[in-house]
Amino acid sequence: MATCPSCGQAAAGSETRCSACGAAIPGTVAPVVAPGPATATPVSPVASAAPPETVEPDPALTAASFACLGDRRLAVLLDLLVLLAIFWAAGMWLAPRFGGVTAEGFNLQGRPALIIISVSMVVFLVYYVCLEWWFGATFGKIVAGARITGVDGGRLDFRRSLIRNLLRIIDAVPIYLAAAILVLVTKKRQRLGDMVAHTVVTRRDNPGLGRVAALLVLIVLPVAAIAGTWSLRAPATGESTGPIATTTTTPPSESSASTRSATGGSTAGAGGGARMAPVTDGPLTLDNVRAAEGPDGPDRPSASYKPGDSASLRFDVSGFDTSQG
Repeated sequence: MATCPSCGQAAAGSETRCSACGAAIPGTVAPVVAPGPATATPVSPVASAAPPETVEPDPALTAASFACLGDRRLAVLLDLLVLLAIFWAAGMWLAPRFGGVTAEGFNLQGRPALIIISVSMVVFLVYYVCLEWWFGATFGKIVAGARITGVDGGRLDFRRSLIRNLLRIIDAVPIYLAAAILVLVTKKRQRLGDMVAHTVVTRRDNPGLGRVAALLVLIVLPVAAIAGTWSLRAPATGESTGPIATTTTTPPSESSASTRSATGGSTAGAGGGARMAPVTDGPLTLDNVRAAEGPDGPDRPSASYKPGDSASLRFDVSGFDTSQG
């Protein structure tokens, strides 16, 4: 047992310092601590982390500039030619069913007009959605040199095309003024439909042949719609292309009949047993009125006359006496 040289206090053999005064006790050796398992030295995450990966923007979007307001408005005006063709075809198709066909085309009001407008807008929406979904552009945009893509440069899917075009109801009020303001003030020249659908309109140099073909389609569609339905219009009032034939009478005992012929006009033919109510003008009475296939031909089946057809009308006249001639 060791003794502290300073205070004389006895110390245990394993103590290297006196527990009473803290002085070092000579002749003792500090215990050796066996090394434990190696531990990894923590490394600062800043020093060890790799630099973050940067996402490069799509080259197609960075290389192409966004379409200007003038290009977009030109595309809208050209696509309105398609709307004109759709509206005319729908109007001429529905007007005969509602009695609204005129010499100039059709004139419908109230519910028939609302039906025509609704049908035209639905077909026009399908035109926009499908062409932008399939080709990224309508015919008007092809001519104007514009194309629709996603903000990431990807191709449009059906959902984004539908959202973008449904919001035209807001962007087009009034006369696309709301859309024009947003295109001018936004960085990517987006209207409301573009921002919600995450799309952009970029400039695209379409081949000259493609532009010419698209322009021809925009011109041919309205012309074909008008020409194809022009025959459905009503003839002008007072139109006549031929003389009116004379009327002959016979004595009442022989059930006198008179024949009247005319060309031109659109008159409902009543034949094949159809009869009109008697017509009385003073002492004379007209009855048994029917249409015929010419002055000496058989009765005409019930049908509609077209401009240029020859119309013959047969009827019985009674209520006069030819004996006092």
